[in-house]
Amino acid sequence: MYEDEDGNEKVIDIVDNHNCYHLEVSEDIVDSTTPLFDIIIPNDDEVMIVNNPVVKIYPDENGIVIDKNAKVLEKGFILTNKQKISAILSYEDKGKIVDKEIQFNIINNMLDEDNPTTF
Repeated sequence: MYEDEDGNEKVIDIVDNHNCYHLEVSEDIVDSTTPLFDIIIPNDDEVMIVNNPVVKIYPDENGIVIDKNAKVLEKGFILTNKQKISAILSYEDKGKIVDKEIQFNIINNMLDEDNPTTF
């Protein structure tokens, strides 16, 4: 869930229990001029998404996506013993789909708000 500009709560997605969770970042969360990023977090024996995290990732003024440009809107809850979990950042750039591996930093089974990602 997230809260829009008018203070209304909206559901982003409902998590099914299977081996992979594909988080689609809603157009309502990011500015319409910003490319949308999908975050794919594989669920396996070591990582299970209980409450999906909500992350805003955006390019800098040069159009480059770096780890400092990630803002945690909701830390989520992830069952894992790991301090970092792997994910795929998927987006369209000039008509081509780009998949980039990223790492989410985990503290107490939630995304680290101060340092959420490592690219």
